[in-house]
Amino acid sequence: MAKSVLLAVFLLCLAANTFSLSIQECRPGYRCRARASKGMLRSLVPQNADMWEEELCPPGTYSEGGATECTPCAKGTFAPAPGSAMCYDCPKAHMCPSTTEDAERCPQGTFNNATRQTCCRVCPPGTQARYIGMLECSPCPAGYACKQRERLACETQEEPLPFFGVQLNFDPSSLSAKWSNCYTESYSHSMNSTTLESILNRCNGRKLLLACRRVGTANLAVAAAGNREDVLFNCEKAINCTHAANGANWYYSSSYSWGFAKIGDSVARGSCDTESPNGSHRLCWHTSPGDGGYRCGTVQSLNTNSAWEKVIYHTA
Repeated sequence: MAKSVLLAVFLLCLAANTFSLSIQECRPGYRCRARASKGMLRSLVPQNADMWEEELCPPGTYSEGGATECTPCAKGTFAPAPGSAMCYDCPKAHMCPSTTEDAERCPQGTFNNATRQTCCRVCPPGTQARYIGMLECSPCPAGYACKQRERLACETQEEPLPFFGVQLNFDPSSLSAKWSNCYTESYSHSMNSTTLESILNRCNGRKLLLACRRVGTANLAVAAAGNREDVLFNCEKAINCTHAANGANWYYSSSYSWGFAKIGDSVARGSCDTESPNGSHRLCWHTSPGDGGYRCGTVQSLNTNSAWEKVIYHTA
C-alpha cells in the first residue's frame, strides 16, 4: 500500500512538472500547446486549461513568450536557429533570401547599402565591387574595362518599375500591391542627415518612387521611380550633377538636396534646383539642416509650406 502511495505521489509530481504550465509562463522562443493527461495521470492531475507543453519555435520563426504559435520572420529578416525570441534584420552589405538561414555577404560584383534586403544588386556598368560584402561599387580604374557579372538568381524575381520617365498627376492606386507608402510629410518638415537615415531605414526597398502633391489630394502631382542606387546617386554639392536612369535625371546628397528632373534637362542646385525648362517635371527637397521645401513641379518656395507634401513609395 505504501509503495502505491509513493508511486502515486511520484507520478503526480512528474505530471505537475511536465504539464502544469500556464500559457503566461511559456518562454520566449517557444510555443505552448495544450496537452491532456492520459491513463493513471488523468485520475491524479486536475484537468484544467493550465496544462501546456513547450515546443521550440522552428528556424524562420520566433516567439516573444506566452504564445501558442510562433510568428514567421518578415521578409529581409532571419532566425537561423530553433528557439528564437526575435528575428534579426539583414545587415547592409549582406542579403537574406531565406528567413531560415544566416545572412550572406554580397558576392563579388554586387553591393547592398540598405538593411533588410533579400538580394544584393549587380554593380552598374563601368563600376566594380572587387571584394565580397561591399556597401557600394567603385568606378572602374582608368585603362581598365570592368565586366558586369550576371544578375543573381534572387534578383530576377524583383518587382518591375511601374513606369518610365517623370509622370504628372499619377494615380498611386495603379501601383501593384507590392508597392507601399513609406513616407509622407509636409514640405515644411525639414530633412537632414539624421532624419534621412530614419526615412531610408523605413523606405528600405530596392526600388523607390519619389513624388509630391497638394495635401488632401490622392494623385501625385509629380512622380518618378527608379532603382535605389539610381535614386540615391550621390552628387554631393555639385551644382549641375545628375544621374540618368529610367527616364529621369536624379541627384542626391544627405546635406544639400534630393530630387529629379526630366531626362536630358540640366539642373542648377543651389542647394535646390531652380531651373525653369520643363519645370512641371521637376522635384527638389532641401536636405540641409533646418530647411524644408523646396519645389513640386512649377510650385516653388515651399520651405515653410504645410499645404504640399513629400511622398515616397518603395518595393522590394
